[in-house]
Amino acid sequence: MTTYKFNQNGFAVVEGLLVVVVLAVIGGVGTYLWHSAKSSDKKLSTSSSSTSASPSFTQSTMSLDEWTTKYKKDYVAGLNGITFAALDVEQNINGTQKGDLLGQCKNLSSYVDKLKSIPLPPDDTLTTAVKEVISDYATAVKDCSDGVATNNSSLLQKTITDMHASTDSYTILLDFFNKQ
Repeated sequence: MTTYKFNQNGFAVVEGLLVVVVLAVIGGVGTYLWHSAKSSDKKLSTSSSSTSASPSFTQSTMSLDEWTTKYKKDYVAGLNGITFAALDVEQNINGTQKGDLLGQCKNLSSYVDKLKSIPLPPDDTLTTAVKEVISDYATAVKDCSDGVATNNSSLLQKTITDMHASTDSYTILLDFFNKQ
């Protein structure tokens, strides 16, 4: 009977293919994550650009009392969120707080979007105040995102001005909700 001796030196073809497959999977996952990150950055700049263009609103057809009962909690949460998000952005721009400024701009943008999704109140004064707050903060989000992207300090300073532009309207809304 013949006995065969196998040469046990080096890698077999299967082991070599296994290494290639593992490297291909790692490369594919890395490429996917890289493309996802780039597309989310593009979406932010696109959404912040579209946010500053006249946002669309839904006007409520219910009475002011019904509207207040249904949406007061959502508006107060959105306004409080904007307050704290804007404070983070302003402190970061002024250098009194460190953090991811672009992330803070995205956070501010999420609160603006939340307010835009709630139907407008059936009161002209409140509707005007809501539209002004949303418009000014949407402009601030765009300036903040553009300022971070281009490292433009004057745009970042304009962000602060944009956020303070609607102080009167913001106060009208808070006074209304505090009385309810």
